[in-house]
Amino acid sequence: MLNSRFTLIGRRYYTVINSFGKNKSPNVKSVNTLSHILQGIIQNYTPPKLKQLLLYNNICLLTCRGLNKEYFKDFYKTMREGSKSALRYLFDNINNNNLDALSKCCEEKLYNKMFKELSEVRQTGVKLVINLEVIKNCTVDNIEVLLGLQRGDRIIYDTISNVMGLHIPMYINKQFKHKDLVNEIIDRGAVVMVDVSIKVKQKLLLYDLEGNNITESYINTFNTLEYKHMLQPIDTIHLLRFESSIMPNTTNSIFAFVNQNNESFGQESFQCTEWILCDFNGILNKNYPLDVSI
Repeated sequence: MLNSRFTLIGRRYYTVINSFGKNKSPNVKSVNTLSHILQGIIQNYTPPKLKQLLLYNNICLLTCRGLNKEYFKDFYKTMREGSKSALRYLFDNINNNNLDALSKCCEEKLYNKMFKELSEVRQTGVKLVINLEVIKNCTVDNIEVLLGLQRGDRIIYDTISNVMGLHIPMYINKQFKHKDLVNEIIDRGAVVMVDVSIKVKQKLLLYDLEGNNITESYINTFNTLEYKHMLQPIDTIHLLRFESSIMPNTTNSIFAFVNQNNESFGQESFQCTEWILCDFNGILNKNYPLDVSI
């Protein structure tokens, strides 16, 4: 009886290994790591507090509109719709293993992380597929603005002070302590960081490189009982952090003339870069633009 049980297990293991590719055994750790990232953060999600939604976010949004009114017009509507499209785009290209496409929408650190995880899973001979069945809801949770600095800046500052979502560089050194924040913004612009939570119904599936669904075999063979949820759709939440740089418009003077309706005759004084995804489900701990703790 015991011998026949081990024979059955051996056959099942042999069948699954063959589906991963000849003489290739799956790296269970790699598959599990990526599936943890893609299954969402429903267990670790904390909704934003009311003061964040009603006070801090509006202060930051007013700051952004003061720098470029047109770009941040209808912000919440465009952000929600754009975030849904971004999630679909991300999952479509993960499913198709299109790493080049991911490089066009992800910040460099996030792209490198996703590239590493996807490549390790791919090398095991399996493909993790996200079947996004329904997007139920999308909410802008958090808006923050880093003033007077850009991602990766090496400018000397002593600390970054967070005042109601506005991240302000503080200078204590005598050489820099008299720096004027307004002039710094004019010279360097700002970085806008936005957290968006998206509630979805999805299903994670495993396929071999020949297109065979091996989800159930994988779970049974490697005793990954925590992934039993992969056999049916689940409700979960994905947290996306987007980033855009607000840069001084060098083609237009900061002192552009205005008419009586307060409309500029020239372009906006500041121009904004396209939104990029800089963190997904917290895998980079928000991927702050500077090497500093807030």
